[in-house]
Amino acid sequence: LTLGDRYKKREQIWHIIEEETARYLFPTALNTYQMGQAVVFGPLTVTQEGLSYGRKVLPWSEVESIKISESTVDIRMQGKRLPWACVSLGVVPNVEVFKMFVHHMRGG
Repeated sequence: LTLGDRYKKREQIWHIIEEETARYLFPTALNTYQMGQAVVFGPLTVTQEGLSYGRKVLPWSEVESIKISESTVDIRMQGKRLPWACVSLGVVPNVEVFKMFVHHMRGG
């Protein structure tokens, strides 16, 4: 889907589309996760063991925070000052589904 410059609110429209499709994609992704399989969000992979970014793996027990801003996913490891990973949202597909995973993993 391409929304040209004629649509002044194209970012809002795109966000609504992402949110609405996430409601349908999340249950399948969660089921995949619960069956012990990896769920891939571009460079980030969610498994029952934790998060993977490239060759790095961060166990869930060591995740301090996952913050999703308008431009990045910032993942911090407990006890570390610098981010474990800082990933551009532009390379993370299904960001809304990823947000739902983060919310689910945080018990919220």
